[in-house]
Amino acid sequence: MALIECRGCAKQVSDEATACPSCGRSIMEVRPEIANTGGCLPKRMPRLRWKLKLLVMVSVVTCVGGAVFVWGSLFEFGNIVKAAAHGNTSAVRRLLWLGVDVNARAAVGGLTGKKKFTPLQIAAFDRSWGMCCLLLDSGADPAVADEEGLYPIHRLAMHEAYALYDIDGKTLLWSQDSNLKAQLETLHRLISSRAGVNFRDKEGRTALHVAVEWLNVDVVNELVKNGADVQSRDPSGRTPLHYLAAHNFLSRESVGSIFGILLDNGADVNAKTLAGKVTPLHDAAYLGEVQVAELLCKHGADVSAVASLSRYGKVTPLECALKAGKNDLADVIRKYAPR
Repeated sequence: MALIECRGCAKQVSDEATACPSCGRSIMEVRPEIANTGGCLPKRMPRLRWKLKLLVMVSVVTCVGGAVFVWGSLFEFGNIVKAAAHGNTSAVRRLLWLGVDVNARAAVGGLTGKKKFTPLQIAAFDRSWGMCCLLLDSGADPAVADEEGLYPIHRLAMHEAYALYDIDGKTLLWSQDSNLKAQLETLHRLISSRAGVNFRDKEGRTALHVAVEWLNVDVVNELVKNGADVQSRDPSGRTPLHYLAAHNFLSRESVGSIFGILLDNGADVNAKTLAGKVTPLHDAAYLGEVQVAELLCKHGADVSAVASLSRYGKVTPLECALKAGKNDLADVIRKYAPR
């Protein structure tokens, strides 16, 4: 109810009255503007009611928007592992915001088949370093091995060589423009997030074994800097130096760099395997190439050490090279043999 002024007597009259109680004028004379409304004043909706309506409208829009957001996130990828496998950071962020477990396991198919991975494991498998950092920042656990027995730090170490050189060691045949900075940043995040540098995969290898096997110089260097054991042994007793010596590769620059890193940090050039007492020089003579044999001999490898090999029996590195038909490698070893 509101009070209005009568145009006849200037007294206050209720807008719900039919006539002015002072002068007797009808309400239509007091308020000519309602003459065409049948004498009924339009009711005004209180401000509170408008506020409630506005609040309801905002709530409905918010709920609908949230439902669309959730439906879109779940419909697009179904689970956070699939989103991580596709490298879709926005979908991963949405799912994490919705409270999805960052360590949930699921199969994504493709090369991984029916094996289940966590988002971090699949991101490391795909070498999606930015995704790895996002997941680590969101609480992903790097201390969990996947169903292939590999930790994310092992996956990170499994990266192709950055360059491939011709037999002369100088002519560049192939190079890969990988995001090295992002890869090393991910390595640091893994280490700072409880990923032990000496974690062992199902085959008993550390990340250093794997990085050496893949000739990943920068990762080898960072692992050693962060405490990786250069004398760590796999179940057969092979050290990272055995892995380096057993490869016949063309990337001479990588070999020399990794050898220097291992030697500078205490690697034993005469380390022997548990069965057969095989040294890195035996591996180089049988499986490797001249450059590694030369490096080992220069740094004190025992050219007279006897190992028992299933194919050749008990042999020295020189005898092993000769029986393997590697005469150029045998010539290198012969230079360092005692006379």
